[in-house]
Amino acid sequence: MEIEEKIKEDVKRSIETKKKDAISPSLVNKWLFSFAPQLQGKMRISIMLACFGESLKFTSYFFAAYVATAVISNHIDLQKIYLYGGLTLLALALQCTLTCLSSVKSHRISFEILRSIREKLSEKLERVPLGYVTSTPIGYYKALIVDRVGSLEDWIAHVMPELPSRLLHPILATILLFVVDYRLGLACFVSVPFIILGFIIMYHNSDERMYTWLNSNQDLNARIVEYVNGIHVIKTFGQSRRSYQKFTDSVNYYFSSTLDWWKQSWIAMAILFAFVNSPILGTLPVGLYLYSQQIINMWQLMLGLILPLSIIPNAFQIMMSMEIYSSIETGFRMIRKVLTMPELVRPNQEVRLSDQCYRFENVSFSYEKGIEVLHDINFEVKPNSVFAIVGESGSGKSTIAKLMAGFFDADDGRIYFGDQDVKSIPTSQLMKHVAYVAQDNFLFDTSIRENLKIAKADATDEEIQKALQAANCLELIERLPEGLNSNAGDCGKFLSGGERQRITLARAMLADAQCIILDEATAYADVENEAKIQEALSRLMKDKTLIVVAHRLNTIVGADQIMVLGHGKIESIGTHKELIQNSSAYQKLWQSYSGKEVVE
Repeated sequence: MEIEEKIKEDVKRSIETKKKDAISPSLVNKWLFSFAPQLQGKMRISIMLACFGESLKFTSYFFAAYVATAVISNHIDLQKIYLYGGLTLLALALQCTLTCLSSVKSHRISFEILRSIREKLSEKLERVPLGYVTSTPIGYYKALIVDRVGSLEDWIAHVMPELPSRLLHPILATILLFVVDYRLGLACFVSVPFIILGFIIMYHNSDERMYTWLNSNQDLNARIVEYVNGIHVIKTFGQSRRSYQKFTDSVNYYFSSTLDWWKQSWIAMAILFAFVNSPILGTLPVGLYLYSQQIINMWQLMLGLILPLSIIPNAFQIMMSMEIYSSIETGFRMIRKVLTMPELVRPNQEVRLSDQCYRFENVSFSYEKGIEVLHDINFEVKPNSVFAIVGESGSGKSTIAKLMAGFFDADDGRIYFGDQDVKSIPTSQLMKHVAYVAQDNFLFDTSIRENLKIAKADATDEEIQKALQAANCLELIERLPEGLNSNAGDCGKFLSGGERQRITLARAMLADAQCIILDEATAYADVENEAKIQEALSRLMKDKTLIVVAHRLNTIVGADQIMVLGHGKIESIGTHKELIQNSSAYQKLWQSYSGKEVVE
């Protein structure tokens, strides 16, 4: 099964990564407080409050032992019971107060750290190559910034302050048992070997099981989204569930991976729950024997039974802390991976640009190390000209456009704009002169007016109207119920693909950049919208530099220069007439597009 093989590969990589990059709870804590080092002292106070509050619980155990002893011995002294009961209630009230103060403080610390992490991630995403951000699914960053960062809250707000107190409780209980009688202290360890055995069984090959389940869960989520988004297509063509095999395979594999994990954990869980819930397995028979021999009294016997029982809730909390740690480990790696990504370094000081031309000199580029996408690219785009880039899918057209827009830095060679290396041009300055229009034509879930003003926040109504007219959008705006104030919808869903393209083109025109890069900007346009876009582009050709990545060759026939790419290399450069005569690569593209054989 394709899905199973893919997940197995992902699991293998995850396990290898974990082995190479081992982390520990102390490392996670140190990393978390690197975002807010000033809060470490406050966390120590929170831990101390929680530990002191936990120690006050023992007053209730002493009181319970006293009452049980009095009832069994039939020596009930109400005066003492009221006195000890009042003191116990006072101690428990203080314990609740301290625990609440600890929790409030730790939650405030948690919110501050999470805010700082989200800010650092947002700032980091502004500095990393934009191409890496745009090429990653939106859901990844949503999961990272919202879900993965949010999952750290339990660790900071609960585990950090509470785990020391949870560990303190069994330590104090054991010490008290040894004080009562060392044999009772030793007897409370009877169940420990069985608990350790349960953990060994549970965590044997647990990484493989956990990552298999996590990856199958992620795959199922992706398939559900894909299925919902494509369900109209399935219904339109009357396809059955069988035709959507990837979805059913994903559901089945998630079911089997979940069941397998539970099957492999059942024995371990049974052992753990049996012996964690049986802390008096040793102290009960030993205590009864010592009492029968009059070595300990009834009050001591009661303590020997009550103190081990008090460990149960804390034992489960400790186990829960381990589970929380396992759940945040993946998020920790994801966050750290983004925060350690290489940055796109640009200066702050603006430079003098002589013109609006681009020049590539021996440029090579790869998205992944060792897999070159572009190799030894050399060309020049003259100012106020139309430069088209064509080629088969995967030839590197969009990559060149993204390099021009400053989304990436070239691995080798140099890219010049206005006779300046793009690495020496501040991003803000480059964006003043260059407008990039992508094929996905993203619009925000706000009004058309606000979407346009992203290009120029202080744009006047007159400037907006002029840009709309230049992009052939006036008729489109008039058809909308509220005109410019109409909502575009999430990702512009209230508009058709072609309409979104025209709005984004108007946005680029409003920016009034001298160089416009169109990365297959007519990819999703119908015939009517494409004609309107072409008419708008013809206006742009008059006084701007226009760089067009095209798959519809009829749209670039009149370009001043056409560059043909093949497998990351330049096959040929020239006008349409020159290429149709001399370039076999262009002839092949033209024949494939037009359906007509080229006659030389």
